Parts: sequence; C-alpha cells; structure tokens
Amino acid sequence: MPASLVQLLAFPKCEILKLPKGDFLQTIDIKRQNQVTVLGEDLAQRLFGNLNPIGAQLRIKNSSFQVIGVFKGKGSRIGTNYDEAALIPVTTAANRIIGRNSPYGISLDYIAASSRNAQSVDAAQFQITNLLRLRHKITGEDDFTINSQKEILQTVGQITGGLTIMLAAIAAISLIVGGIGIMNIMLISVTERTQEIGLRKAIALMSLNRTATLHSCGSPIRKAKTSNHRPIDSARSVKRFGSPVNATLP
Repeated sequence: MPASLVQLLAFPKCEILKLPKGDFLQTIDIKRQNQVTVLGEDLAQRLFGNLNPIGAQLRIKNSSFQVIGVFKGKGSRIGTNYDEAALIPVTTAANRIIGRNSPYGISLDYIAASSRNAQSVDAAQFQITNLLRLRHKITGEDDFTINSQKEILQTVGQITGGLTIMLAAIAAISLIVGGIGIMNIMLISVTERTQEIGLRKAIALMSLNRTATLHSCGSPIRKAKTSNHRPIDSARSVKRFGSPVNATLP
C-alpha cells in the first residue's frame, strides 16, 4: 500500500485537500511516531465500503495503523493521486516502515510548500533555496530541485505543443499519402480505358462530320427548288396560246 511522507502539518493547505471526516496528522503524532493514517476517499471506499472508517485498523507492511481521517476526493494531478494514498507521520515511516534514517536527520524525497499569494512565489522559492543550501552546507551545485506550479504548467504546455505539432505533421503526411493513392487509382483507371475512350471520341467525331455533311448538302437543294419557281411572262403566253381572254367575274 502506498505511503506518502508528510513533513509539514500544513500539507492539506499546500495540496488544497479537505477532510470532511476526522482530523489530519498532528505534531504529537510526528514526535511520538504514532501509527495513525489518513486515507484518500477512493482508498477508504475500496477498503471499508459504506462503513465509517474513522477509528478502524488497517495494516501497512505488517504494521497496524488507526484511521483518523479521510480526504475528500480530488482526482489525479500530474501523476499524483491522493484519492488512492495513505498518509502517515514521517517519523513513523522512516523508523518503522522504511527503516531509513541517518544521524543527520530524516531523509526526505519530497517537501510541499506554499506561498501567501501568487506574487510571492518567486521570493518564497528563493528563500527556500537559500535555506536548503544552508542546511545541506552546499558550496557548489544544488543537490535538490525546486519546481513551482508555474514551471510545471510551462513544461506541460511545451509537451502539449510538441504533441500538437506531431499530430499536425502526421495528418499532413496522411493527406499526402491519401492524395497520391487516389491519383494512382484514377491514373490506372484511365489507362485501362484508353481504347474505350478513343473509340468513344472517334464515334462522336463521326457523328459530328455526318451532321456537318447533311447541313452542307441541304442548302443547294433549297436554292435549286427556289430557282425553278419563276414568274410567268405574259408576252410568251400570248404567242403560245393566242390572245388572252377577257372576262368579267361577277
């Protein structure tokens, strides 16, 4: 079962955690190395179901611990999920669970700290750096790393931007490959039907030529028919058939 080491009693405030049930670890728990624990909501639900876990006993690495509080569900954040965690005093973890201690004090892997407001984050980071360098008696490079939420957000933004560019490149490559594939399919389709296309063009050309021939032959015929209908000459009619007959129509 995971155990988180707690150094500061202000840990819930730093991590913005709420305890609707029970209490958080106290100073006396750290001094006396009490075997008490605070559970995340999901872990408490999985272990105790709908029962009230406050005051119940559970075992962490063959050691019995009493549940004194339960965190309200918050969800995962940058790989850390306190809903599935069990928090115990740092002295209890170092001496009874991990068994890692030194004459220089308890070795810690993680310390949470918070500033009063967003404007004092840089100043707080500077003061913490100086304090740790003084405590560790460092004269050269730091043997610790301090990360603020602003820096973490910038890192996440860079990773997200890189992923966006990569996805855009993949989409562009996919479009190019798809376009080349479609072009090849159309080219093969046209190549296979070259003879059919040529035959259709030839038939269409023959039809056009026949239509043009019919139009060109139709005009003289009409002219010829028109030229045969000439007006009758009255003088020739008189000579051929005699004098004209005068008649009065009623």
